[in-house]
Amino acid sequence: MKSKYEISIIGGGIFGLSCAYHLAKSGINDIVIFDKNYIGSGASGRNASVIGLPWKTKEVIELSNIESIKFWKNISSDTNMNVLFENRGYIHLIYDDFDLEHQIDVIKNQTAYGIKIKLIYPKEVKKLIPDINTKKLFAATYLPLGGTARHDALVWGLANACKNMGVDIFSFTEVKNILVENKTVKSVVTDKQTFSTDTIVNAAHTSSDSISKMVGINLPVTTLMQEVLVTEPLKPFLDQMILSSSPELWCHQTSRGEFLAGSAINKQQSYSVNSTLTFLEHIGKASINLFPKLKKIKVMRQWAGLYHVAPDYSPIIGPVPEIKNFILCVPGNDNGFMNGGILGKLTAEYIISKKESSLMKFFNYSRFKENRLVKEGYIEHSERLPTT
Repeated sequence: MKSKYEISIIGGGIFGLSCAYHLAKSGINDIVIFDKNYIGSGASGRNASVIGLPWKTKEVIELSNIESIKFWKNISSDTNMNVLFENRGYIHLIYDDFDLEHQIDVIKNQTAYGIKIKLIYPKEVKKLIPDINTKKLFAATYLPLGGTARHDALVWGLANACKNMGVDIFSFTEVKNILVENKTVKSVVTDKQTFSTDTIVNAAHTSSDSISKMVGINLPVTTLMQEVLVTEPLKPFLDQMILSSSPELWCHQTSRGEFLAGSAINKQQSYSVNSTLTFLEHIGKASINLFPKLKKIKVMRQWAGLYHVAPDYSPIIGPVPEIKNFILCVPGNDNGFMNGGILGKLTAEYIISKKESSLMKFFNYSRFKENRLVKEGYIEHSERLPTT
């Protein structure tokens, strides 16, 4: 077993795998990935696989609805593994003037980027989704580029591609410490052995705060839980993904016909992935309210996942000024599945060029000390609107 690697990546989820994959594609293959469990066992395997949202801020639109969509459209052919990306469309249901005003701004800003998005009204919503309850509905934002994919296919597609290019992946290997000399990373201490290294990428998602503390960095993140349930298979009735603020839920129908729904009703810090009765009751009532036909449908399974939230609900990527060659690749919200691939790619590009792209500068760690938090209107009202 080798004892030194040029690049050590902590975290074997989408972020870490994408970073390693894009580094290896560039010709850098002296790379190791450490994961304390199996590959994709964390948030990469516990999510709703939603891609594309009606964002308002210029840089967030560029990241999530332009660059990330490019990643998803190309990754199957790039890795020779079908991730089952489906461009299904996304509908944000609007129930009050406040939300309507915000969504009009969203449409204006996204249209400026050439993104197809429009405001539709209850009759049009009903035409697209005959089974939906449109009572009290004002209007809806329709974003055709929204989609879904298989998280397990992406994880193993990237992992296999990495292995084929010479990247070492150590599962069930926990990082216990990081040794630093003269404010520069020197080695990674695992529960199996110590590895010398030139560069460390912290892509450990919900462990990224504890990994950062090993080098004296306090990440301003909070760990939250989000729950999801899946019903028995039904005949196809829902082509699009739905986000509703009243009742609060997001949902879509899987390729197997299951109705999948979730909601961010747990706003308190949590490290538990245990399912709750509170969620089941909430999402059951909300789903039936939106789709009355679901009243007698059986719930097949329910699960929960964890995610880190930054103060401005945005990613934290790039170098840390205080520690040389310690690089962050942290989601900062519950959209890690959507953006993990492109954020890993941006991180790899920085390692190769040693230059921060405009997007990396916008989302870097330094913004917290410089008081330039991301102002994404959709998230500013997160107490009123669910996250997805």
